[in-house]
Amino acid sequence: MTKCEKIKQEYENLKTLKQEFNLEMEKAVEIGELGKAKELKARLEQQRDALAEKLWLFENLPQKELKKQYEEQISAYRQLGLLERLTNGKEGIKDEYGEEHALPSFAEISNMMRENKEFLRKKTEQGFIRLQLTPFALPIDRLKERYGELIRQKHKEGNLKGENNDPLDLDQNQPVYMNENFKSLLYFPEWETKGNKAVAKGGITKKEAIKQTGGWRIILDEDLSIVPVKGQGKTIKDRKQIEGGMLASEQFQLIKKQKEEGYTPEDWFAFAIIRLSKENKVIDDDRETNYICRLLGVCFSASGAVPYANWVRYYRRARLGGSGPGSSLSGVGVRAGVRVKKS
Repeated sequence: MTKCEKIKQEYENLKTLKQEFNLEMEKAVEIGELGKAKELKARLEQQRDALAEKLWLFENLPQKELKKQYEEQISAYRQLGLLERLTNGKEGIKDEYGEEHALPSFAEISNMMRENKEFLRKKTEQGFIRLQLTPFALPIDRLKERYGELIRQKHKEGNLKGENNDPLDLDQNQPVYMNENFKSLLYFPEWETKGNKAVAKGGITKKEAIKQTGGWRIILDEDLSIVPVKGQGKTIKDRKQIEGGMLASEQFQLIKKQKEEGYTPEDWFAFAIIRLSKENKVIDDDRETNYICRLLGVCFSASGAVPYANWVRYYRRARLGGSGPGSSLSGVGVRAGVRVKKS
């Protein structure tokens, strides 16, 4: 039998097993004995998962690895109290406007990836192999608060580490500093070059962004604790990693050309929480190079500064601030990801 014929046969066997399970469930309801039904359900799920793995189209991101990442992130959010039970009984989040947003299931994410298989397969080949579920609808202040609590916890345990695994000191009074300008953000602007400066054009409010993109942003990105500074970008499958040493607008145009999206503060907090929970490490650790990471998924509505985030060893805390629109220093990197969404 050819590979295609074998898969077809496995699918038919799965259908037969499903029918057997349905009949057994009907019997179980009548006699109150679930033993055989539970056994068939376990076999059904095992065969279904095995077939799904064979039909998976992303060699650089196996389905088992994707599911592992999904479960690790949900666990981290639960432990920090970011998830709650919604009125429909599902797990999810509530935004500051009172709207509920159910947690996307792994099956939903897998189906969305299949719907965009040609594009996403190319991006996984280029190194976008880290899944991220961003609880986008949550207020930034809540994500900041939870990240600060996690930082304090890790420091107390002796597990707060930098990029090179050395222990970090901590400002206990303010583990996360966030500039006041983050209270007045616009989302998904276009960044343009005017003269020798980067200028943000357009953008929408957080409420509009939630309505447009949903309460969760599902992202594939490069698994990088620190994004490349000038001269350190690698070329992977015809894609050059975006480096420092450019205006924010120049970096944005490269992101846009490659059909990627700049990070929002919510994305950054989500990544920071996940990495610290899993590996005891902060992200965007500025050791000695004046490194910062731009967040080009947002702009300040009343300022020309460009939003950024990093960990500052000198101040012993995470920091979200803004840099000059004309900055093109070598250590000014940028984060970008690929959104997984319905086609």
